[in-house]
Amino acid sequence: MSVLFPTPLEWWLDVSAEQVADSRDHSQRTATPLSQRQAFLNHLCLHVMLPWLQAEYDTRIVPWPHPETLSSIWEMIDGVAIAFSNVRVLLVPSETIDTDGVSIPQEWVDIPSWAADYYIAVQINLEHSYLRAWGYTSHTQLKQKGTYDAMDRTYDIRREWLGQDFNVFWVTCQRCPEKANQEVRYSACRSSDIQCSDLLEFNSENAIRHLLQRPLPRLSLPFDQWSRLIQDHAWRQQFYEQRLFAMNPSVIPAFVNDLREWGGPQVLHEWHPLDRIDEVTHPAVRRSDVRPLSLSLRTGDSTTELTPQRIKLINFPIKPNPLSVMLFMSVRPRLEEKTEVAIQAHPLPEENHLPTDLTLELRDDFNQVIKTVRSHRRDSFIQFPILTCPFGTRFSLHLFFRECRVIEYFVAGSAA
Repeated sequence: MSVLFPTPLEWWLDVSAEQVADSRDHSQRTATPLSQRQAFLNHLCLHVMLPWLQAEYDTRIVPWPHPETLSSIWEMIDGVAIAFSNVRVLLVPSETIDTDGVSIPQEWVDIPSWAADYYIAVQINLEHSYLRAWGYTSHTQLKQKGTYDAMDRTYDIRREWLGQDFNVFWVTCQRCPEKANQEVRYSACRSSDIQCSDLLEFNSENAIRHLLQRPLPRLSLPFDQWSRLIQDHAWRQQFYEQRLFAMNPSVIPAFVNDLREWGGPQVLHEWHPLDRIDEVTHPAVRRSDVRPLSLSLRTGDSTTELTPQRIKLINFPIKPNPLSVMLFMSVRPRLEEKTEVAIQAHPLPEENHLPTDLTLELRDDFNQVIKTVRSHRRDSFIQFPILTCPFGTRFSLHLFFRECRVIEYFVAGSAA
């Protein structure tokens, strides 16, 4: 393929080998090959264009939303949003050599709190190491001249309706922003249409399991329902983590507790060794206050004693009175490539009992409930029977209290 000659009207940027390598590394934290390629292109586009835009045009240009949330979006939706001076621009990267038009996911157009003011088509050529911004349109132009594809849930707009002079684009952004679109968007941000009932319904086991294994979860629900869910950061992050945990068994994500590492003295994902319990973040928890604890559980005809090895403070942000409980775990390798795991929940030292209806659920890697325990009135602790897990087993622990949920993910010790 011959290389196109840069034009003074477009933005042409070099792509370095380091930027490609960094984006490939970042894209590993995805659940499917499709989302991996999507995350790679989005990450590369952002990290090539953002420093250049900041240096050439405006140092205030930043990713939207916060960079820590981008992985949960790129797992399901293509596009890189940036913002400056109350203007939002969506970069739409693609490797295609066809520049006859561009397709934009509906989420970036029809969700008021996500909608961009302008959209830029970006071509990425890895063979010749360049990135090319070749066309742009406004939200108004896209809605008027674009064609909606109900099957893919995209707005497609042809090149003839795109602007190609990016000097004009920048002046337009500064002097003639999409004011009408901004008013709609920020009004929606102040009065979100996300309903608690929607989130509770789609936090159910059946709903999440239904979406987890879909190649394109964004197309598996009616857009009205999907749009309300995807706007909620907590739900989106939770779904992303469960999907990554379930769909990619060859990778142990950073948020997953690898039980092979629990023998050392280091703090792991806020799981503290008992001899460093004073480092637990709640000021009421002190080493001298911790009651002696032994996980004595009957398995079959014998009783197995396991001394807790780790403690983590679990916080439920309930208003007006937040709740905290202590979660204890013990791990012991067995022969035949298996691991014993014991789990207990206790109140803080100054409390005598757990709150009524604190619930612990043990789930497999596809979010199916294996065991459930629930606290009753005046329970001083609750626990699961000792679990015997083959090496490599993935499971999650879900803690519920009222409307709050906390999830911890684990992988039993696997063969080195």
